[in-house]
Amino acid sequence: LHVGSLVIDDIQDDSAIRRGGKCVHLEYGNATAINSGTACYFMAPILSGIQDLPDEKQLKIYQLYFDVLRSGHAGQGLDIHGLDYLMPEVVATGKTEGILNSLRAIHTYKTGGAAGTLCRMACVIAGATEEQPDALENYGTKIGLAFQIVDDALNLRGFEGDLKEVGEDIRDGKVTYPVIAAMSKLDKADREYIFGILQEKTSDTGKIASVIQMLNSVGAIDACLAEAREFVETAWDRLDKVIEDSLPKIMMRAFADYLTER
Repeated sequence: LHVGSLVIDDIQDDSAIRRGGKCVHLEYGNATAINSGTACYFMAPILSGIQDLPDEKQLKIYQLYFDVLRSGHAGQGLDIHGLDYLMPEVVATGKTEGILNSLRAIHTYKTGGAAGTLCRMACVIAGATEEQPDALENYGTKIGLAFQIVDDALNLRGFEGDLKEVGEDIRDGKVTYPVIAAMSKLDKADREYIFGILQEKTSDTGKIASVIQMLNSVGAIDACLAEAREFVETAWDRLDKVIEDSLPKIMMRAFADYLTER
């Protein structure tokens, strides 16, 4: 599911680098990439062995799986549409609550929902107690949202091993978490400048660097990373009360820490 979404997402975003190498569509062409990316969606349940579960559990898993596929495509549609239509008011007023809620919704549909649904699937398979599925789904959803926030921040700070292009989101004109975080702290002239650069969709490294410098000047990137950690901490407090201590529980916590500290 995740690999397929990355292949398709890279085509739609016209990305160049994924996981330290050329994106699939650049290596093999758009047609093959589209076919293989969408095939991953249909292969996932079979490769996971869902067909070996009892009928009742199979049905619940498939219901959840198609729910998350619909949600993911809705989120991607909203992401493609973008948030530019909300930016003029943000630039004029510096008020970001509305656009921030819209961005969180997009990433909950695209990323958080997938992680949360996988946690609920695990509860179906394992026969969880009554209170565990909601807590686990909430934890997975918040991990997914935190991952996206960190991803947006690292896009402007750089990934270890050059796994993606630094400043790619600015080049593509995307309104991301760090941009929104900065809009409430910068003066109107700076807000206008940043939105102007985003609208250019420029590959000029100097202009991209200037935007990153302005975001850093008000601590926007660090603020995003702190928010991601807070999401995970709050969700963990709820989960900790309903899951007994175990090695898998430690692994879940360590995984979340890795995502927010990478």
